[in-house]
Amino acid sequence: MTERTRVDRVDIGPRESRKFADVYAREFTCMAAGKVAGNLDAEIAEVKGSCKVNGDVKVAILKVGGAMKVEGNIQAELIRAKGAFKVLGSVSADNFRITGATKIEKSITSKEELSVMGVLKCKDNVTAGRFTLLGVADVEGTLKAGEFKADLSGKSTIRNLEADKIDVKIKDNKPKTELICKKIIGKDIYLEATTAEYLEGDNVELGPKCLISEVKAKKLVVHKKSKVGKEL
Repeated sequence: MTERTRVDRVDIGPRESRKFADVYAREFTCMAAGKVAGNLDAEIAEVKGSCKVNGDVKVAILKVGGAMKVEGNIQAELIRAKGAFKVLGSVSADNFRITGATKIEKSITSKEELSVMGVLKCKDNVTAGRFTLLGVADVEGTLKAGEFKADLSGKSTIRNLEADKIDVKIKDNKPKTELICKKIIGKDIYLEATTAEYLEGDNVELGPKCLISEVKAKKLVVHKKSKVGKEL
């Protein structure tokens, strides 16, 4: 059986429109309009134009500065998404950095850090070693992380949040700046501007503007501008 040879470069120039059955290259760049009917496999892939991949993407580094849509799954070491990024499958990356608008239909797994400075929408579960939120996140499933840190600058919704250390603070004190969760479970927890139905932790401190229906904690401190419905 003949071993497949990886080509050095596949380039789509600034004014080009090209279509490929599959891409197996060291470097893939799309400056204009590109389509990959099958899979994209590259060491480095960069999209500054518009690119659609019907299959899976396997890369070491993926940079999205334009618009990219992937109908399959993505496996990467590093993803930098600055543009419009949509994935119909799941995403697995060591590091995932979002500064644009990203929408993931299935799950996200980030071994080290997932940082959101733009907008993230995920319809499934998110797992990360560390999750940093400086923008806006909408997670319909459960977000699990070793550490969760948020500087709120808008309205974020995370159905279930689970992390050993949770630190949520207000960055921009606007009327709609808040974090909304159904359930929050952790060990060391500090919250500001957070609304939740259930909160459980060892050391829990509620800063200003929190509204929690039920709290179960070994140690609980509540700011005078926050409200707790019931302590369990």
